[in-house]
Amino acid sequence: MEVAAVGSSEFTLGFELVGIRSYNYTKPEEIKGLAKEQVGIIIIDDKTMGSMDEFSRKEFEDSLKPLFIVLSEKETQESIAKLIKKSIGIEL
Repeated sequence: MEVAAVGSSEFTLGFELVGIRSYNYTKPEEIKGLAKEQVGIIIIDDKTMGSMDEFSRKEFEDSLKPLFIVLSEKETQESIAKLIKKSIGIEL
């Protein structure tokens, strides 16, 4: 299973430095194409996710394969709890 980072070049730079493939995609169709490339985890910045239409955003948030991890400069308690629940299936 591969990991990919999606977002602005500033966001993906650190991932590139540690060997994670990165993409500057902004369209949902481009991001969906990553799932066909055996990418199991997609790390995406909140600005890219926020720029998508509501249907695509909901589809990505609910997806388990690939698993989308949304990172933000301003992480909230609620978003961390949501990620944990999505990952392990229970609310802590």
